[in-house]
Amino acid sequence: MCRADRLISAPPRSRGSCGSPPPPHALIPALLLTLVLLLSACSASATSTAHTGAASPTATGGAADSTSTALPTPKPSTTDCSQVSGFDSAGPASAGSGFTDVTFPADSVSISGTTSTQVYTFQLINVCSNHASAASVHGFFTSALPGNGWSKSATYPYKGSVGSSCGDPYCWRKQSGTNIRYVSLERISAAGSVASYILRLAKAPIPTFTIAVHANHHAAPQGQTTTVTASCVKGEQLVGGGYYIDDTNQIYEAGESYPSSASVWTSAIYNNTPQAMTLYTYAECVQANFQLNVQLLKKSLALSAGSMGPVWTTCPSKTVAVGGGFQASDPGGNVGWTVTSAPGIDTSKDAWTVNTQAKYSALTETAWVLCASVNAVSSRISYAGTGTVGSSSGAQQLPTCNGDEYATAGGFVDSQPGSEGELFYYGNAPGKNPSQWIVDVYNRDSGASHSFSSQTFCLKPSPKF
Repeated sequence: MCRADRLISAPPRSRGSCGSPPPPHALIPALLLTLVLLLSACSASATSTAHTGAASPTATGGAADSTSTALPTPKPSTTDCSQVSGFDSAGPASAGSGFTDVTFPADSVSISGTTSTQVYTFQLINVCSNHASAASVHGFFTSALPGNGWSKSATYPYKGSVGSSCGDPYCWRKQSGTNIRYVSLERISAAGSVASYILRLAKAPIPTFTIAVHANHHAAPQGQTTTVTASCVKGEQLVGGGYYIDDTNQIYEAGESYPSSASVWTSAIYNNTPQAMTLYTYAECVQANFQLNVQLLKKSLALSAGSMGPVWTTCPSKTVAVGGGFQASDPGGNVGWTVTSAPGIDTSKDAWTVNTQAKYSALTETAWVLCASVNAVSSRISYAGTGTVGSSSGAQQLPTCNGDEYATAGGFVDSQPGSEGELFYYGNAPGKNPSQWIVDVYNRDSGASHSFSSQTFCLKPSPKF
């Protein structure tokens, strides 16, 4: 049925921490959801005698990962660690209460540096071992750490970056539930009968994840193309977006709705009637203490007047699709209209497909897809099935994700050949429920019903620390 009764009479909703009013089907209070997860993965960085490793440690051993006193080095005549500058009053070697399973060679002393946090919490420990050489220190940790349940790691999370290369064999990782820790052995300097070195310790955070929906709207005057953008705020990561058109007849759809930058969603419409209408645009933005490393990719296809055809763009390896949209050289949809803008293609879920009918003039259609790292999230497509829209009436579908997933970007497909131009998708937007997408459609054909289907990407946070 036609939803002409859905007039906006109160501030529309935002499903996040900020944003301007959304449309009728979304008049709800702001909703913020925090998800704490269980994770896994590996990461590391280390150094051995005379070099600093592959990632970022400096000669003082810390860079932006932690702060420590510059490492004192022994002289050729050194016979005891107490003779090494800075170690004269050092106590028995210890990695602290959070790393009691890290042991040291016999007769070792240490100086603890201050801690710092860049996603992970880092601390540097300066250590001096008596009666030791570089080889014996390497040999001790290579044996003792695995003996205490630590696994060798090829990576180390320098500056909070999962997957940074360790650079040598002296990095280890250990996970017990959500307690994920790293150890890197660096900068061994041996002289006389002592050896000094650094242990770089890192502890992974408990992950947090929130999606905020930011909204904006503007009246669409007659005879003009109206463009409305919605933006993520600093520190957020764009994963999807959508639009809603409020007018009394519901016989319009956006000419485009797509990610115009890494933080902005853009929608546009051309109003060729005297009736009042308002265009709402939504941006779905992730707030998390880990990076999704979202990429924006697009592919275009030129269409001649009277023709139509699909175009799609696919995510690269080691990424998953989390959102997508459609763009046209006719942004208002004045000379043509989109009949398909939906997640996936026949051969891959990690893609976005667009099909536009260039009804009155040649135009170029573009399919956009947003791709996130497989180390940060997983995604799938949820299908609402095929629905029928009666003549001169409207319908709605709600493709829905699981309760621990987020509907980040949905779309529609004209599923009945010959119905092009009869169905107008006036709503394609986030729903009241964060696990739900809403597609609103109107059938302008007064003599026959038509069918369509809808689907959405379901995003699940799964960071690998």
